[in-house]
Amino acid sequence: MKLTIAIPTYNRSFFLDNNLKQLLKDYDDNFEIIIQDNASNDKTYKIVEKYIKLGLPINYERNLTNLGWTKNFEICFKKAKTKYMILLGDDDIIVNGGVNVILNNINEYTPDLIFMNAFSIKNYNKEYYALKNNSQQFNLEDFLCETILQFRLISSYVINTEYINKVKVFSGNFAHLHVILESLSRGEKFIKINNKLIGTFKNNSDFDHKVNFSDVYVKEFFELFRSYLKNKVSKSLMIRIENIMLKKYLPKLILKSRFGLIKKDDLISLNFDLIFGNNDYYKNNRSYFTINNSYNSIILFVILIFNLLKK
Repeated sequence: MKLTIAIPTYNRSFFLDNNLKQLLKDYDDNFEIIIQDNASNDKTYKIVEKYIKLGLPINYERNLTNLGWTKNFEICFKKAKTKYMILLGDDDIIVNGGVNVILNNINEYTPDLIFMNAFSIKNYNKEYYALKNNSQQFNLEDFLCETILQFRLISSYVINTEYINKVKVFSGNFAHLHVILESLSRGEKFIKINNKLIGTFKNNSDFDHKVNFSDVYVKEFFELFRSYLKNKVSKSLMIRIENIMLKKYLPKLILKSRFGLIKKDDLISLNFDLIFGNNDYYKNNRSYFTINNSYNSIILFVILIFNLLKK
């Protein structure tokens, strides 16, 4: 057995049911499952019990109290006994045939880290299938540039578990990224599966309505990213990563904040200046990012669309 699928969950039995239903289709004594229940009071245990009876090899534990999602993630990581694991969101799915694609890449490359493309789903009624395996091996620089825009999604990565014990602390809003960044800082063999293997419900969380996005996705993320990789990546690569985020990711969050689709963020100028103050692209376009008016929002939207469409 080479693969563990660990699912942290809390009061989302409906989503967990569909997640496990999908895994059951791919099960052929080829993976094991950990479900770490963060003290749910819904039907989570009944759902788990149903799939154990149907033959899924589930190691289930319910925390006596809610330990917070960061600690729950940590428990999932540390329970994995196989060489590789996926921390799979309880509302995400691995498409039909996806597990075999993952295992084929594990067997072919013995990688330090695998990244999987994701796509949005609106319901669980439609069947989704993995196409013929399409994967590539990348060096660190190209791997980071190819995958950075999907850094938030915990389900995107197949993790080599040898790096879990090297993490000193699981903390903050990116508890899952500590292992990813440890893998990137120490590993050498990085694989990107171009197939869309992970289906995820879009906007299935109220997290972005509770926090200033620039506190989390700018200040916290880049400070964490730099702390792990500052001695591994060149200054030019760090700027390249910053520019990808400034052109293709952060404008969307700024616009959402301005138009009330997520929490209004009054700390954009402070956090962007702190993180991108030495970035030439940011300095040349600072007003569009930091000054909220109709003209700047239109320009920011154009920047976003142009760069997303650009190959």
